[in-house]
Amino acid sequence: MANGDTASEAEAERLYRDILPLIVFVMQSLDTLTFYGKRVAARRLGLDEVHNKARALALTAFGLQTAERHAARLGPLP
Repeated sequence: MANGDTASEAEAERLYRDILPLIVFVMQSLDTLTFYGKRVAARRLGLDEVHNKARALALTAFGLQTAERHAARLGPLP
C-alpha cells in the first residue's frame, strides 16, 4: 500500500470488512473476548473442546451461535 498499489488497498479493505463483525462481537468486554474469542480461535484451529475458567461468562445460545457463525465465515486458519 505504501507504494500506491491499489490492489493491496482493496485487499486490506476486504479483510477489514470480513473481520470487523467479529472484532465488534468479541470486544464487548474482556470476558467476552476471552470466552467467545477463545471459541472462535479453537474452531478455526480445528480444536473441538474448550475449557472455561471458574469465573467465565455463562455460555448463551446466542453467543455460541454468533461465535460459530464468525468462525465458519472466516474459515480455518492456515
